[in-house]
Amino acid sequence: MSNLIFSLLIKFDIENDNGPCDPMCSSLYFKFKDIFLQDKIDYANKCEADFILVENNDYFDNVWLPEMKEKFPYVSVFDIIQYYKIRLMGLFAEKYDNVLFMDFDVVYGTKTPPNIFKTFDFSKGIVIRRKTYDKFADHQYTVAPNSRKAHISNFLCNVNGIIYNYDGESYNNFIYNYNTGLVGITKQYYESLNFFDHLEKNIPKLHIIEFENNYDLTKNTIRYSNEAMFTYCVLKEGLFTQNLGLEWNCDINPMIIKEHKTIKDWYFLHLSDKQYILDLISGTSDRDYSGVKLSDEELS
Repeated sequence: MSNLIFSLLIKFDIENDNGPCDPMCSSLYFKFKDIFLQDKIDYANKCEADFILVENNDYFDNVWLPEMKEKFPYVSVFDIIQYYKIRLMGLFAEKYDNVLFMDFDVVYGTKTPPNIFKTFDFSKGIVIRRKTYDKFADHQYTVAPNSRKAHISNFLCNVNGIIYNYDGESYNNFIYNYNTGLVGITKQYYESLNFFDHLEKNIPKLHIIEFENNYDLTKNTIRYSNEAMFTYCVLKEGLFTQNLGLEWNCDINPMIIKEHKTIKDWYFLHLSDKQYILDLISGTSDRDYSGVKLSDEELS
């Protein structure tokens, strides 16, 4: 059984891109590249898996990026990079039995992770974290900023006739989306996603729709999210998934976790708070997280 762990680190013009990537990411990822990289190499060795870091190359710079910009000129380079990681899953799955993708800003947590290839049987479903968002009010979504991607995936399901949270009279009490910061997949499940077929059909729909202002879905990071599309593909194709949960893909600031005693230990930290890790690496952390409240959505 052949296993691969891979990550992605692409340089692009962050400051002039209409995407979610803060300029801090550039200085953080590239200045401390070796620190972020070592955890992934170490973990691959523990799992007796190959490791590949994909960086800028002729294919991405001269083929993938120009072709995607020609098809979708309104989509940010950041989002095009996110689509690229999905494509790489498929390319690597041609060679390896099991493929695990890790965002470059995924690092070790507080507890040594077990071998994910032995913990999960990748042949039984896509290995990924499902984030659930609660609360509906008068048949209208109460959409917090961190649940907007779920709203997009729900829109795609509704517009394409896959009403996964509507029973004919009222909405059920949750919507969700999958976080693609940590994804385990096989060739069979990658092909079953039909990700790029659905992408080409649905990105134009997302481009022309006028979402309500209170959803704040104008930014490319939300409107054209790879995670919203991934979620839609899973639902559209009726695919099995295996939930990693917060323990494997923890995207809450560790100081807030300690304040709220949310989870005792976690295997991997997905650095949604870039300032936290920059402070930690540079030894300048002086932020006070006491009194910060987490919503039920963030804890799910």
